Amino acid sequence: MPDHAIRTAVIPAAGLGTRMLPATKVVPKELLPVLDRPAIDYTVAEAAAAGIRDIVVVIAPNKLALPAYFTRRPDLERALDLRGKRELVKQLAAIGCGCRVRFVEQVTPRGLGDAIARARGLVGAGPFAVLLPDVLIDAVPGGLGQLTAAFDGKPLVMVHEVDRDEVRRYGIAAPDPRRPGCLLDLVEKPRPEDAPSRLAVTGRYILTPEVFDSLAATPPGAGGEVQLTDALRRLLQAGRPVGWRRVRGQVHDLGHVAGWLAANLAMAGRRGLLPAADDAPIPSAEVAVQ
Repeated sequence: MPDHAIRTAVIPAAGLGTRMLPATKVVPKELLPVLDRPAIDYTVAEAAAAGIRDIVVVIAPNKLALPAYFTRRPDLERALDLRGKRELVKQLAAIGCGCRVRFVEQVTPRGLGDAIARARGLVGAGPFAVLLPDVLIDAVPGGLGQLTAAFDGKPLVMVHEVDRDEVRRYGIAAPDPRRPGCLLDLVEKPRPEDAPSRLAVTGRYILTPEVFDSLAATPPGAGGEVQLTDALRRLLQAGRPVGWRRVRGQVHDLGHVAGWLAANLAMAGRRGLLPAADDAPIPSAEVAVQ
């Protein structure tokens, strides 16, 4: 029987974070906090919960704060321990969720597809996951856990439904009406009038090694960048099946201020940190997905 186990996850974190400037001039957007944890912490925890223990983070050369975050600080842990702050010591030791976290550089920001291609030498010969760290999925099981449960050997993308005027921000899926669970096409950032559906790619993928050859053959597309959507589309056009699954849970886009704020409010509510229920309701920008 073929081995469908997913052992490695790639987290692309080399982007400029332009939608969150000026904060991201100094702090990588992946380290912006959702409550008291950096955004990338939630992503690594989601991967670990899906059984993955090998993480490859793709970074830009100036994002040295990311490797620093995943590096143990014995001096800090000793200082906290001497002050009796043992719970904080445990929290620091838990960073990375017991996973091996490795880093590879994308020197020039050439898009998501190119970032994933940089990880080729560390991924190995088996299927692997991709998780975008500026997408937080609040669900049990997590978004990646839902995908791994459905993985049957073909590339698999997770989708959620968005408003028609938002499709221009995403890769949009066109389900195949003749083959349930399979895609007919993928379109990167279409105009609303040209979009084949309102099913946006959520930022969770399970890919197979053939995607690397497809990425190598994919020219720059939308925004002058190498798009993963275009590489997957090449596989579809070559007759290779690509599957899709709809996420079950709440999807938060941490890449812009409204989505980041909504995620903080949602997680604060989960932890009982919000004002009393009879206070004025707080607007939410989160996407509810059934």
